[in-house]
Amino acid sequence: MRVFLSTVVRGAPVPRAGELISLEWKTKKILKRVPIFPSDPEVPDPNERGGVRGGRGITLTRNEVFVANCHSLLGFDYDLNPTRRITNHQFSGLHEIKLVEDGIWVSATPLGAVHKVDFNGNLQQSWWAHDDPVVTEKFDNRRFPIDKNADNRLINTQASSKLHLNHVDVHGGRVYASLNNHGAVLRLFPTEVVFHEPSLKGCHNGLITDDGEILLNHSHGHTLMVCDLATGKIKRRINLGEFPETAKLLAGGKYKNVPWLVRMRNFITRKRMSRPLFARGLCRLDASRVLVGVSPATVLEIDYKQGKLLDMFQLSESPNECVHGLEATPSTDFPYTV
Repeated sequence: MRVFLSTVVRGAPVPRAGELISLEWKTKKILKRVPIFPSDPEVPDPNERGGVRGGRGITLTRNEVFVANCHSLLGFDYDLNPTRRITNHQFSGLHEIKLVEDGIWVSATPLGAVHKVDFNGNLQQSWWAHDDPVVTEKFDNRRFPIDKNADNRLINTQASSKLHLNHVDVHGGRVYASLNNHGAVLRLFPTEVVFHEPSLKGCHNGLITDDGEILLNHSHGHTLMVCDLATGKIKRRINLGEFPETAKLLAGGKYKNVPWLVRMRNFITRKRMSRPLFARGLCRLDASRVLVGVSPATVLEIDYKQGKLLDMFQLSESPNECVHGLEATPSTDFPYTV
């Protein structure tokens, strides 16, 4: 099995703040790694905690690997040689992405929107959370004016949507999106709330299974949540810090490799730079196994039915370096080998 993952390095200069990595899972051999950063246009960002840094969501086609940076989808062949770039004026602060037959859905977090583009970057369909009466009534009724005809790729992440819409998925012909700041998952077109648990503020990487479950990373609680799609109730919680192997990660140095100026600035502004076992990245391999990404940059193989840790691979010792995107071949999204 080959695994593709992207990373974000908090506190690092933007050109050195993340990578796309391919590795052979059985042998844990890293095959190649390439830097991922925004260019054309470059994006200045004072937010050392993340902002425009690093790689985001990943998806695979038969010929290419696509990884998101903050405003573009970067294409590579399976040896991670560049192939092309897809961008659009509504690609702002991209997080998770989802391949469909005729294009790619992206979550544009600062805009509070999801967009579908074709493989040339032409906009096919959009949903704007702040224009939706269900969102306005239940979650956020603050006005968020946005010029939808402008090039919004440079929107400042500090002055963006407070919903933190960070994932998009497609299941059964319907589009789903998560509102990180409200612990909510929505089904779109028309809009329905399918899961809402305010205590799960920080949810990320929603995946919907064929047996009617939603898998969610609770990033701040280093927990994998398994929820019922029909009832919206939590079925079980897998605490990623309870395994002996991952407990060592949780106890790791909180500020290791974080520059002292960044530490001081974040202390003054009360922003936490590093979170050991910060859960980002989720890939479902089969009916019971998933890959989960955490910090320090590590990939965990979990049996989410049994709540067991099956395998793991640690790429970094710094808790401010975290996995963000994950995909594998074969997986339930891409049941092919390369």
